Amino acid sequence: MSGKCRVVLFNTAVKHSIPARSKINVILLPVEGDPDAGPHFWGLTAKTGGLLLVPAVGWP
Repeated sequence: MSGKCRVVLFNTAVKHSIPARSKINVILLPVEGDPDAGPHFWGLTAKTGGLLLVPAVGWP
């Protein structure tokens, strides 16, 4: 799946799956993956008034 396709899928899921006035909190684990995911999750949490937590790589 391309990065562009993942963004479309993410935006579609956000648009159709999150109830109004819901605060979304995300724990973004430090693993290999999509390098563009962080900004999208940050935008989602900022828009909904939630929190984004990103533990350090050496975190237990």
